[in-house]
Amino acid sequence: MTDTLFFDTDCLSAFLWVNSESVLISLYGGKIVVPKQVYDELSRPSVPHLKKKTDGLIQSRDIRIGQIIMGSNEALLYMNLCTNPAVARRKLRKFGIV
Repeated sequence: MTDTLFFDTDCLSAFLWVNSESVLISLYGGKIVVPKQVYDELSRPSVPHLKKKTDGLIQSRDIRIGQIIMGSNEALLYMNLCTNPAVARRKLRKFGIV
């Protein structure tokens, strides 16, 4: 399995909204990377509870802030997921993720 998992705003906030972040942590704790842009979205004044929960997960080292570097394998995979999901799923199966 992969050492790093990037989460987008929709996915992470879905777990945070229903107080189920413990599910993510039990499965992927320490491997979760939240791109800076996602952290910025979760830091909006209209959802302060999401930022507070995210900060707690960062402080406990269950997640960390990072970035997807253009041209990296992560960026290419993300692009494939967005533009050609069938091809991306085949690639993910090789890693046992899907």
